[in-house]
Amino acid sequence: MEPCRLSFKRSGEILEDYLMEKPGRAGKRAWLRRLVAEVGREVLPGRRPRGNPRVVKCPRVKWRGKRTVKGKPPRPERPFGEVITLVELPV
Repeated sequence: MEPCRLSFKRSGEILEDYLMEKPGRAGKRAWLRRLVAEVGREVLPGRRPRGNPRVVKCPRVKWRGKRTVKGKPPRPERPFGEVITLVELPV
C-alpha cells in the first residue's frame, strides 16, 4: 500500500486513542501490531488523474525595479558643531 493513500488526520486520531491505553511489558508488541493494522485500514480512495500539469507561475511585479544610485550622497557643508545649538530649558 502506498503511504500517500493513508489518512493522516485519521491516523493521528487513532494514535491518540491508542496512547490513552497503557500496554503492559508483554503486550507492547501486540499493541503496536494492532495500532499498525488499524492505521493501515484507513485508506483514502485513489486520486483522479490531474487535468492540468503543475507549473510555476511567473509573479507579476507592480513596480519598476530599484534603480542604483549613481554618485555619492551629498555631504554636509558645515561641521556638526556649527549646526547644533544647545538651549537651556527654564526650570
